[in-house]
Amino acid sequence: MSRRPDSRDGEGGGGEERLKGLESLRRKLRTRRQRRSAPESRPPSGADPKGAGPSILYQRSVPRTQVQPSSYRPPAGPALLLERVVRGRESRAPVGPAYYRVDEALETFDPQLAAACQGGLPLRIRSDPNDAGGVLLAQELCNLCGGALPSANDLVILDLETTGLSSSPVFLVGTLAAVSEGFVIRQFLARTYAEERSIISAFAKEAGGKRLLVSFNGKSFDLPYLRARAAATGVALPEFPAHLDLLHPARRVYSQVLPDCRLQTLERYVCRRRRVEDIPGEHIPDAYHYFVRTGNAAEVGRIIKHNAQDLVTLLELLLRLLGADRLQV
Repeated sequence: MSRRPDSRDGEGGGGEERLKGLESLRRKLRTRRQRRSAPESRPPSGADPKGAGPSILYQRSVPRTQVQPSSYRPPAGPALLLERVVRGRESRAPVGPAYYRVDEALETFDPQLAAACQGGLPLRIRSDPNDAGGVLLAQELCNLCGGALPSANDLVILDLETTGLSSSPVFLVGTLAAVSEGFVIRQFLARTYAEERSIISAFAKEAGGKRLLVSFNGKSFDLPYLRARAAATGVALPEFPAHLDLLHPARRVYSQVLPDCRLQTLERYVCRRRRVEDIPGEHIPDAYHYFVRTGNAAEVGRIIKHNAQDLVTLLELLLRLLGADRLQV
């Protein structure tokens, strides 16, 4: 690149101009030091010199946000392969590379709930005045599904495991739905970040013919999250004619009698079940990142089980909210 004659190389008689510039810079620095040494000339701390209100102060030594250290600790012991920890198989997706799919019959995971669902969902519209919540939910389901209660083949239950906010990948899409052999827990696992597109497209194919999506806080989190990630990865998601978010009917029925309406609280007090050796939800993103970095799948089995338990609890919660007679209290 060519240079002007009076540029920094000193040619063309530009030395006098540079001296003038240096002298001007020295004067500015002296003036700035004098102002700093005179505290009475400075505005009050946090005040805007123009009187427009408090100013925003920034120091490099002060972080912009308070970062909470993670309490997750990687598992001790030897590294384990995914195939040894989780019984699944590599599967092809409509779009993207192969991913890992895990299928488990509901009968294997929860025989009592599977027996209650044998032959279809035990749903009916009730007129019991002591079960106003169940009556209201049944009517809501009828309205969502065009005037009739849904059959087992109409619905798919959804629960996601993600790595954070919607700008971060989803790595596990868990579903519970009816097939010809009965209800099956089907989970789509991304073994790397690149397989996110695959599991979303596999879910889209799986759920494409379903009329009713069932979730817990899915209207605020799961479905918007999944749509954002589908858009980011270029996958088209199906439009579900109806979406039942069980958080809202659970609050109507149980908010006055339970300490809160988190899913595990409902699982403990309504479904009468406790989890054993469950991985805390706040550790799941770190545990997955650890798996992707190292290939050690020691924690993946706990994540898969955590997600499956969420799905089973959603199905049982749906039946209990509707007052299913076949479930024992």
